[in-house]
Amino acid sequence: MRKSRDGLVSIGPVSEETGFFFWRACQRRLLWYSQENNFFKIKKRKVKKQSNEEFIAWMRKEFVRLDGLLKELGYKEMKPEEYKGRNLIPPRNLKGREKGYIYKPEDEENQMEAIVWTTQDVFTLDPREKNKDTGKNLIRYKGKARYHAKPTLRSPNYVDNMYWKARANKERIDNRPKDSFKGQYMLIENGGKNIYQRYWQSVQRNKFDGGRFEKVSFDHGLSPETIEHVNKRRKLVNRYNKQLRAKGKEPGAYVRRRNPWKKKDSKSEN
Repeated sequence: MRKSRDGLVSIGPVSEETGFFFWRACQRRLLWYSQENNFFKIKKRKVKKQSNEEFIAWMRKEFVRLDGLLKELGYKEMKPEEYKGRNLIPPRNLKGREKGYIYKPEDEENQMEAIVWTTQDVFTLDPREKNKDTGKNLIRYKGKARYHAKPTLRSPNYVDNMYWKARANKERIDNRPKDSFKGQYMLIENGGKNIYQRYWQSVQRNKFDGGRFEKVSFDHGLSPETIEHVNKRRKLVNRYNKQLRAKGKEPGAYVRRRNPWKKKDSKSEN
């Protein structure tokens, strides 16, 4: 240490590592001092509450926008004979018939279908009650659901999230892989630690590969733009699952608590 002409004490040259720790120490000290003296006061932003009439008007416009986006992808409105609940009892009370869309690939051998459920009443064109229902995206095979995407909340990004999920499901069934030993279409299976994890698996075992099932990633055939969006959503889901585990809760409650559709009693129909 030595004194300069100005009377300041110099400690000589400082390494980058020492300078970094000194900067961090000053930052912590400043933060503590500011908290003690209330220098930084966080002002809560006032959010304008949306009335029920404003909410219905906004959702009607959003449903119109979603209708155009889905039809550009090739989705069509579901006909009464394609409606899943026409001969079934739904797991929740429905007001009228909710508007749905269906996509079928051009290859007739590929019997998978992509379904979009918008929670919009067909007759009144109004949405379901606010914060009481969510949009659904699923892949169906021979009338049975093989994949349910995570439900979509009616947030400001509702239409965009529904669109990207519908687009991903369309690309998945359009590019449905076939096994390498028989050329048969693969099926969607679930497994692993993550309850939402899905992958493509061959129907039969490959006897030329030790009798194992052939597996392909569920992202097979997705475009780069779709994969980018899918990965963003997965990061959000993983972060949310970590928060649930930190609270002692197990992720995937929606999948485990999903109520099945029950067949109508023939006596009640007569």
